[in-house]
Amino acid sequence: MQQFEIILKNEKIKGYQFLATLLVFINLAVFIFLLSSDVKRWPALAALFFSFTYFTLRFFKARKSKNKNYTDGIIFLILALCWVLLQNYLPALACIVIAGLYQLAMQKLKFVFNEEKVEKSNFPKTAYNWNAFSNVMIRDNILTLDLVNNKLIQVEIENEESVDELQFNEFAKQHIHSQKQLLT
Repeated sequence: MQQFEIILKNEKIKGYQFLATLLVFINLAVFIFLLSSDVKRWPALAALFFSFTYFTLRFFKARKSKNKNYTDGIIFLILALCWVLLQNYLPALACIVIAGLYQLAMQKLKFVFNEEKVEKSNFPKTAYNWNAFSNVMIRDNILTLDLVNNKLIQVEIENEESVDELQFNEFAKQHIHSQKQLLT
């Protein structure tokens, strides 16, 4: 069974990374502020130590591997644990939610085209029958999905070398045409 996996570029990743880093630094700033409290001084110092240590280790690991992403969902879980240590459960819950959303946002956007359907395999998973499309094609490293309901999706492809444009376009045209013949 012939199948094409196409990974799309996510232009918003840098923004997500910046926002995540900003949220980490805001949490660290609050922990520093809590050092002035007599009651919360030691838990705040422990929270600051654990979160700053993990963030620093992650930063140097990312720099060593020449990866620009040094924030991950685990830092938010560590921050949540620190907030629980400080007995502040609402910020802990917020950090857990942010960790989940961050992991979802950082997923690669992937479409899988096979003989039966077209499936968007990241969250939320969506499957389309071929009869939902009026045209599907790749040209100049841009994937175009033209749906029958007049919705148009155009996104740049990340894995451009792994997809043969002519072969993919012929595959898509053949399946769209065969679905139209089945309906008539």
